[in-house]
This record gives sequence, C-alpha cells and structure tokens, in this order.
Amino acid sequence: MRWLLLFGLVCLPALATAKPKVAVAPLDGDDSGKVAEVVAEAARERAKVTGPEATQKAMTRLDLSGDLDGKAIKKLRKRLGVDALIHGKVEKDGGKKRLELQVSVRGKKTERFSVSFKSATSKKLEDELRDELAKRLSDGEGSDDDDEDKPRRLSDDAKVDRDDDDDRRSRKKKRKRRRDDDEPAERNAITQAALRLGGGGSLTRRTLTYDTTSPTPPRRVGTLSGAVRLEGELYPAAFDTLDGVAASLGLAFELDKTLGLGIEVPDAGGAEAAIDKLHVQIGARYRVAFGASSIAFGASYYRRRYIADRGGPGLNLDMPDVDYTALAPGVVGRFALGPKTGLVLALDVPLMLDAGPIQSSLSYGAANIIAVDLDAGIEYRLGPHYALKAALELSNIKLSFDGKPGTQAQIRMVQGATDRNLGAAVTFEVLY
Repeated sequence: MRWLLLFGLVCLPALATAKPKVAVAPLDGDDSGKVAEVVAEAARERAKVTGPEATQKAMTRLDLSGDLDGKAIKKLRKRLGVDALIHGKVEKDGGKKRLELQVSVRGKKTERFSVSFKSATSKKLEDELRDELAKRLSDGEGSDDDDEDKPRRLSDDAKVDRDDDDDRRSRKKKRKRRRDDDEPAERNAITQAALRLGGGGSLTRRTLTYDTTSPTPPRRVGTLSGAVRLEGELYPAAFDTLDGVAASLGLAFELDKTLGLGIEVPDAGGAEAAIDKLHVQIGARYRVAFGASSIAFGASYYRRRYIADRGGPGLNLDMPDVDYTALAPGVVGRFALGPKTGLVLALDVPLMLDAGPIQSSLSYGAANIIAVDLDAGIEYRLGPHYALKAALELSNIKLSFDGKPGTQAQIRMVQGATDRNLGAAVTFEVLY
C-alpha cells in the first residue's frame, strides 16, 4: 500500500504534467525566419518544441512545400513524432505586418488566429503569441476524424524545460527516426523519381575527320545544328516504394532530331544538301538506390545517323553517309548535391551492328568500330514535380577501315575516320 501511495503522489502528477511535443514550420513570407523563431520561443512555454529548421528538413525529406493540407500535416506530425504542428504565413497589413497561424493538434480541429505587429523583436508580439498559444495548447477533447492515433490531451500545466542537453538528445532521436515501419522508403525527388519526362533542345557540333596519308585527302566535314530533344525514364513499380526488384526495373528513352540542317556542296554554286540527322535510344534499366542517390545499369537500342539528300541536280557531295545501329550497354548515376540539386553522369558503350552506307564496298568499306557516349549534367528542382536539366554531351565513334581493294579507303589511302558529336542540351522535366 505504501508503494501504491508513493506512486500516486509522485508518478501520477508527473504523468499529468508531461510536456506535449509541438513542431513549428517555416512561415510563408518570413524570409529571415525571425518570426518563426519567435513563435517557437512562445510555444516553449507550453511544450517541447521542434524548431523551424528541423521541421524544414523533415518537409524536404517528405517533399512537402508551400501550403500544408490535412494529409501533409498528418504525415509531417508523424514524421516528427509531435502532438501538434504550428504553421502559417506573414503578410503586409498597411504599415504593419499580420501573422496568421494555424495550430493543428492531433485529435482536434485546426484552430486559427492572427496577430498584428510592427517588429519581430517586439515584446508585444511575443506576449500575444504566448497567450494565444496557451489557449490552444490546453486540455480538450478531440473532435475531428484524424485516424492516425487516438486523441491525446495537452496538459495545461506543462512546465518549462529548456535544458540544452535534453533538447540535444531529443533532436538526435528525431534525426535517427528516418522512416516508420508502415511508410515507404524516403526518396530524393531529383535523383530517385519513378517517372521523369523531359523536353527541350540541344546544340551540337558534328565533325568527320580522316586518318590518311594521301596528298589529296577527303574533305573534312563539320556542321553546327540545333535539335529538338525528348527524353524519359519510367520505373512503374517505384511510385510507392524504392524497395524490391520490381521497383528497380525501368525503361528509358532519348530522341534528338535536328531541324533545318544543310551542308553546302562544293562547286555547286552555293547549293545545299539537306541533312537528316537523328539520334535515338530506347532500352531497359535496373536502378539501385542508395542514400539520396541512385545508379542505373542497362542496355539500349542505339541509332545515330547523318544522311545527305543527294536528289537535287548537280549535288555531287564528297561525304559518306552514316547510319549507326548498335546495342549499347550503359550506366547512369544521379548523385544528390542537396535537396534540390543533382549531378547526372552517364556512360554508354555502343557495340556497333552496322554503320550504314560508309561501310559499303562503293564507299570506304568494312571497318572495326569503337564508340563511346558520355554525358554530364546538373538537374535543379524548380518545384515539387518540376526540374531543369543542363548537360554537356560527347559521342565519339572511331572507325578503322580494312582497306580492301576497290574501296575508297584503299583508293584514297584512308586508314580510319573519327565521327564526333560535341554538344549541350537543356530540358525541362516533369518528375513523379
């Protein structure tokens, strides 16, 4: 009996006055963050507080921004392990400013109030916030349909505890809580998207040069062209989770079609031959996600062509056409540089099946071909589902001709050729 009495006198009052846990989100219109810090300080009179900086990190991990709806609020409260979330905005109100706050308490309807102030450092603002928050962080029965947990009560007699060591321990525990058992794996919106669709343009310099010992070598080819760019990536089973083999399987494609390209034909009075220039890839990928980054391995159908229209009268163009077809194994790495920025590195090694007209017996003939494509770029997230990508690209195809009798390689003393495309591309992306 004495132990029960001691428990009643000591433990029950302590439980009754347990401090509620409250998170303060960054406020729209509060660029300096000073007002949000004042709100957090006022809330500490009634609760243990997770400040705006830690709340923002959780929002970034959950890909939340702007106005928070009911679903987002519940998700954020659960991530931070808090009973209530304070969020809102700061707006100009004549010569003053107006702070509008919402207090979303687990198991209770969201309450709203506003405070006018001139300066974030004014004592009046802090006092008003302390009074308003005290009314809302108090005992009361829940009345909404929040099914996250049973409604909890917030003690009206919560004591102030500002012990630095205790606060540090609390923050460490929250950082360790990366995911709950019933939630999908976190993902980086830039580097681990389940769907990526991009459209934009590219600018490319293409050159065809020869290795020859002839005193009258073939004419070097060089053109600069702009193209329309479409590209995409899809992992059908990765919208809900990054875990499992199914979520790692995907498809990818890239299409780059040049428009309005022509090449001047020597000794033809300035006439031009139109050029059909195209690059396309489509294939399968297996993606491995780690941390906030990912690496995808795969193989693609690869085609790159550069073909002149010689149908016009007198268009005797001394340039071999190429139409490369290959199976291209490759790897794509996307590495997080921050919550909104990612580095993209890609390598493809086309294993040539055919080079088109340049390999015919009437042209330069059979050749051994070694090819490599390299891309490097930066992606920047403009919004929850939008990004901008800028990349530099290199395609280098080296041909070593057999030099069989009767071919142009043998007649013109050409041992090999290098077909190179060097360019830059900018695309606008939609991400999910």
